[in-house]
Amino acid sequence: VYTLSRPVKVPADFSLAAGMNEYRKDFSSGSAGNAKQVLSLTVTDTQVYRQRHKLVMEFINYLCDEDRFTYSLVPRLSEDESLIGVEKFLADTHEGSCVQYATALVLMLREVGIPARFVEGYVASGLKTAYGDDKVASYTTTVRDSNAHAWAEVWYDGIGWVQYEATPVYYDAMYETQGNSSVTPGHGGSAGSDETDDPSGPEDILTAEELAELIKQLEEQKRKEFIRKLVIITVSVLAAVALIAAVLFIVVRRADKAEKLRKNLIDKFAAVGEKNAELPTGDDVRRMHGLTELMLGECGLLPKVGEFRDEYAERLASHNPGALAVGLKEEKLSEVQEARFAMHAPEVCTMLDGFAAEEFGFGADPASMPLMARFFKRMYSAEYRRHVNLFTRLWHKYIKTDL
Repeated sequence: VYTLSRPVKVPADFSLAAGMNEYRKDFSSGSAGNAKQVLSLTVTDTQVYRQRHKLVMEFINYLCDEDRFTYSLVPRLSEDESLIGVEKFLADTHEGSCVQYATALVLMLREVGIPARFVEGYVASGLKTAYGDDKVASYTTTVRDSNAHAWAEVWYDGIGWVQYEATPVYYDAMYETQGNSSVTPGHGGSAGSDETDDPSGPEDILTAEELAELIKQLEEQKRKEFIRKLVIITVSVLAAVALIAAVLFIVVRRADKAEKLRKNLIDKFAAVGEKNAELPTGDDVRRMHGLTELMLGECGLLPKVGEFRDEYAERLASHNPGALAVGLKEEKLSEVQEARFAMHAPEVCTMLDGFAAEEFGFGADPASMPLMARFFKRMYSAEYRRHVNLFTRLWHKYIKTDL
């Protein structure tokens, strides 16, 4: 009978195993108050190892019995204030997570004289193998908060601390058992049997044919895994390329549409004065003014503080000599001196007057409108496209679609 604050009956005879693991008081270190618990029997014998392991497994089987205890990440709470935490698990709620199972196992083992300790850490799974230049294998995996776990460790003289798993969800994987309890520490096998055969006996040795078949299966599994990863990567790359192509198509189409609208606007201004030409509206003039200011701003040619209109017109006409006389491929200008295509300061001044008149509500003079189109086309070709960096031009054309 195992006892804490109240009796908790364990239906198993632990007397033989427990008798080989009893504690006694060691007073050599000082007073009785400082006495330490030490083993009354040094554990050096294989039979003692087995007895200790059998006792540990009896307690584990007791805790992992689903008719007695239930594994839960959110166990119900006990209202019995006379019990401590682990007693509530053992005697009242019978529900707990790995923490409750490991704690109960450690305390129960200590009661029967087996040195045990509670351990918290993480369960690492899904290990991936890689080989370095030195042909030494390394293993990597991802450990998350959800991998947190608690377990018990039992001391074996000459061996050290041996891990034991008391949590039901890990029981089968740890011991490969059908509910029995005599698995040798660190080995798999059928637990509960009284057999003491070496677990590495002939029944566990693969024949040459079985080994060859196992290797073949592993190679086939690796091949399938490689193909699966290759397919995933290929599909991912194709999906990414398709997505990028779709985005580029939308961006280019949007930019082409905006450029067509700008060209129609400029052509509308250039046609003023021709027969049956449509006169631009006030909104058209304001949009043309905005385009011209935006372009001049990127070229660094906006008016200076305190600069008069005539001075500004002269500066634009003389900036980068020939900019307003050449530069349009469709006009096929061959000489800077070709006056009939050139724009001089008075014409630039007339254009500026047209913008100002619209801005102040008087309406632009139709005579200034063809000059607006000519000025924009020449400055765009000769100044903006030649002296503004490519990234800025691409940004305006494809992202902002405003120039």
